[in-house]
Amino acid sequence: MSLYVDIHKQLNHFHLDVTFETHENALAIFGASGSGKSMTLKCIAGIETPDSGKIVLDGQVLFDSQNKINLPPQKRHVGYLFQNYALFPHLSVLENIMISGQVSKEEAMQLLKDFDLEELAKQRPNRLSGGQQQRVAVCRMLASHPKIILFDEPFSAIDTYLKDQLHRTLFDIIKDFNKDVCLVTHDFKEAYNLCSHILFIDKGQGLGYEDIKEVYDHPRNEKIAHLLGYKNIVTIQEDRILEWNCSLQHSKSNKSCISTQAFYFDNKGIAFDSYEVVSDFKEVEVVFKTKKGELWATFSLMDWEKRDPTLTYINFNEDELIYLD
Repeated sequence: MSLYVDIHKQLNHFHLDVTFETHENALAIFGASGSGKSMTLKCIAGIETPDSGKIVLDGQVLFDSQNKINLPPQKRHVGYLFQNYALFPHLSVLENIMISGQVSKEEAMQLLKDFDLEELAKQRPNRLSGGQQQRVAVCRMLASHPKIILFDEPFSAIDTYLKDQLHRTLFDIIKDFNKDVCLVTHDFKEAYNLCSHILFIDKGQGLGYEDIKEVYDHPRNEKIAHLLGYKNIVTIQEDRILEWNCSLQHSKSNKSCISTQAFYFDNKGIAFDSYEVVSDFKEVEVVFKTKKGELWATFSLMDWEKRDPTLTYINFNEDELIYLD
């Protein structure tokens, strides 16, 4: 199985311009809210139409603006899990599964059994919990025998205590599906745990298709680093970090780089004027103010409590700098 996407569409605030190709991979489509992630899925599913481009699934052309091909959603063999699940409220769980007309009652009941929903077959969706509704929606999607499945932020409406259970369920679905999967998310941890590859989108622009296990430790550029949540993105000029007004002992470059948040208090290094504790749940996250900017540091609760309050410098290991292209 393979999916090829090259689409272009003018939206209200930006131009969607996305190109990628997958081969039986679980792909995370990752970016900030409103960046074009969900629109990309809707174009693949046929819910929205690109202005131009081409979409090919397993050798079948779904959309080709040049040759005026635009298959309707029901002919694309695409399974789409909506953010709100879109279950039919007037139908029972079993009837929702059978709505596609592509499974027998026995096959539908087996799907419900596989997802531990067999006892809820006669219930209406409004009698189900959020997690149960999601599993019913997944069953309905699989009942249509899709060639690809698309998840549009599947955990956005789920309570925190249910997410771990549903992560495991979704992980098993992706593992057993053995075809292409696309997952829209703005949670990198979610993407990392469920997917093998990642496509970054920023204001409609595809920034790169990456191996997800490698990209966090070695982001290619500053935009991707920002999307991944790195806070300490700084500029080295010769042997100095400009934003922190400090010298480097072993590094000479004229590049942007990332520093981790692993700092320690010292009697030399980066001078700070003040600091603000922004989080102290399981570890302490601190913003230090320097003369030319700020830096973010993370300490264990024990290290923070044992710090020497007379020290007005913090330091870091130069070997942990990540250089950007």
